[in-house]
Amino acid sequence: MSFMKRLIYVPLAALVLFAFGCPQGGGSPADSPPAKQRVIEGSVRLPDFQNLESLGEGAVFRERPGQEVPVELRRADQPDDVLGQTRTDSEGNWSISVPPKTPLDGSIVAVASLDDTTLRRAIVTEFGNAITIRAEALSRMLAERSSSPAQIPRARYLNLLSMLATAADLTHPVDWVGDETIETAVERVREAGAADPRLSKRLEQK
Repeated sequence: MSFMKRLIYVPLAALVLFAFGCPQGGGSPADSPPAKQRVIEGSVRLPDFQNLESLGEGAVFRERPGQEVPVELRRADQPDDVLGQTRTDSEGNWSISVPPKTPLDGSIVAVASLDDTTLRRAIVTEFGNAITIRAEALSRMLAERSSSPAQIPRARYLNLLSMLATAADLTHPVDWVGDETIETAVERVREAGAADPRLSKRLEQK
């Protein structure tokens, strides 16, 4: 081989070996970044029965952030299977990282643990998952019918939450008092929803 051919061939061969013989990215497969996590975010909003507002015929409550409240994400059909846990911050907000393919179809439930009860919220979106007494009341109403958020469309679940709030505040308003507890508040919202024929009909739909 002539000197000139050798001068061209050797660098070219080295370039081919580098391109096809070396690991891509300059590292081993163990160095590859982990799969991106899905982050579920929400809040805990609790009724403030010490600051009731009069509506003439009744009273409504303001909500306050639930601070330092333990929150867990669990599978609805396997309550002991905890996907993640945290505590709310000073604004009542929480966020939990879960595997990227975690479903948003109501089969995962956010559970807030309080002194006298627990509040649940089905997870149907990544953000804005407010855990409230209304969300817990809806969970109980669905359970009474042997149903769950995972068995109904996402839009219908959100619509039921809205209808339940309307029932408790307007169509069958609850006359709140200052010595309510979270547990009695949940039950009174559930009773207001049960008295609303539009909501009951919507709950029975398959």
